[in-house]
Amino acid sequence: NRTRVARDPGRFSPVFILTSAISFSSVICAMLGQHPQLAGLPELKLFSNATIRELEEPPPSFWLARGVQHRSPGLVRAIAQYKFHSQSLDSLAEAKGWLQARSEWSGAHILDSILEEVAPRQAVEKSPENSLTDSALRRLARAYPKARYLHLTRHPVTTQRSAQEHWKRIFPGSPQPGEPMAGVSSWVDTHSRILRFSGSVDGGRYLRV
Repeated sequence: NRTRVARDPGRFSPVFILTSAISFSSVICAMLGQHPQLAGLPELKLFSNATIRELEEPPPSFWLARGVQHRSPGLVRAIAQYKFHSQSLDSLAEAKGWLQARSEWSGAHILDSILEEVAPRQAVEKSPENSLTDSALRRLARAYPKARYLHLTRHPVTTQRSAQEHWKRIFPGSPQPGEPMAGVSSWVDTHSRILRFSGSVDGGRYLRV
């Protein structure tokens, strides 16, 4: 059904891991997802924009050249698994078509569709993009007022070091981007934003690790 129906914000209470990039959020999400009452999801990137239309735009050419065919590969993988029940090429193609037909849906509507499939388990989601802007965090809070938040921290120096290694792997032989301290500044900015956001979260729904 492509029709976007009214949703109940109190229906689900997912766990969102809030952190900066390169902070072992994938590892933590996978570990938590092993609990029988939880389901770890890949990086979905659903709350950076009001609708998912932006995610349906073609990726930049340098990503296409490296085989990345969607701005949120994790979202395509999740839809393929939970809507079409496999990771086959056919299921991935069906997932892309399903998303394209719903480009005007909000991230919350898309996530609700996934949460319906994993129920009665609660989902754990870990997109660093959720913490990049105040507007993304506001969308989370409005969409899921019963959500739980795990604020995951990693030392800024080791985070920056891993980010540099990640860059080398993706772009071998390319110069390191910009000033190294810019990565530390981004770390501070992201975690300061999460801490400000935590002040609006009711007790018992926020934990910093």
